[in-house]
Amino acid sequence: MGGWASPILSAHRRSVGRSPLASLGGPLVPLSLRASLSLRASLSLRSGDSLLKLRLAGSVERLLGRGYPGSAACQLGRGSIFLLLLLLAPLRTAELIVMLRSSATVASIIARLGDVADVSGPGAESASRLRVADVTGLAPITIDPSVVRSALNGSAWATTAHITGTCQLRRAVRTITVPELIAAATAVASTAGGEVVTSVLREPMAVSIPDDGQVPVVTAEPLDRRQLGSTAYRLRVMNGEYELARSLVVLQVQRWRSALVAARSLKRGEILEHSDLRSERIAVSRSAAEPLDDPAAIVGTRLRRDLAPGTILAATDLQRPAAVAGGSSVELLFTQGLITVTTTGQALAEADIGGTVAVRRGDGRTIHGTVIAPGRVQVGNDRNHPGGTAAK
Repeated sequence: MGGWASPILSAHRRSVGRSPLASLGGPLVPLSLRASLSLRASLSLRSGDSLLKLRLAGSVERLLGRGYPGSAACQLGRGSIFLLLLLLAPLRTAELIVMLRSSATVASIIARLGDVADVSGPGAESASRLRVADVTGLAPITIDPSVVRSALNGSAWATTAHITGTCQLRRAVRTITVPELIAAATAVASTAGGEVVTSVLREPMAVSIPDDGQVPVVTAEPLDRRQLGSTAYRLRVMNGEYELARSLVVLQVQRWRSALVAARSLKRGEILEHSDLRSERIAVSRSAAEPLDDPAAIVGTRLRRDLAPGTILAATDLQRPAAVAGGSSVELLFTQGLITVTTTGQALAEADIGGTVAVRRGDGRTIHGTVIAPGRVQVGNDRNHPGGTAAK
């Protein structure tokens, strides 16, 4: 056995030499020794799930020294065996110790052993990297010794690992709050034009999403493109092109903007001038037509109806004047080949560009032509007069 056993056996040899009933510590255990045979002691230690067997062997001559009779009986005390156990304890095979934590949280879908347990012993660093579960949802997952053993299956620790405890594993969660969702809808409402005032008619529900470290984006889509009055917005929480969650908010949207109104009483058929208009700040109504705010787009147009002072002008109230007005003087053009002959006449009706209009010439004859520009009419070939297609 070597150096560490010699002091014990020497003490034993001396005690046996003094008295066959002497003991090294406590009640005696009979042990028959023979000079020609080897002494073997089998000691068993149990630690967790592993069973360690230690066998002690040595010849009688090495243990008790030379010169003993060929056959002798001696007593080995239980205290001596206990001391041997203490000396042999460091020889136990080391095992992997896995102590599951009561709870754990992971940011990624994959959960590894080191995420849910304190791991010690030989190969602890490698064992900590073993995959034990996939956390695809937000509901907790129970990790118990059977789950860990399944993960260890096929590894060097499959049968020697000592596993204790149970862990409730959860995915890290990020909550998109109600104010964050409302802010996304309000931002979209403000793009509708003018000064926007909003209030919340129906709050959205906060949503929870897996927190993988990336910043999600909240988008808002109005279900009414005009975004006036009570307007619902569909809210979507996005990670790139993937939708993580959605909610709904209803806002009361009021828009204020500048609009042109009638500066005085205006009659149907009047051609509008700058002095006929003034600008006011108005609340945009859902039922009203979209107001106009650009004088350049209004001046020179003709009214379709009578307007009282302060009436908001809309596109449906206006029409562009005809290219040729009834009773107005027009230029008649007759073209043949490279030659163009012009004369004047009086339009007998109004017409827009591309329309046909009757024109009385200076000689009293009436011809028909096509309006090609404001105040200009193209006529066909007349043998006696340029531009006459039909004379009356």
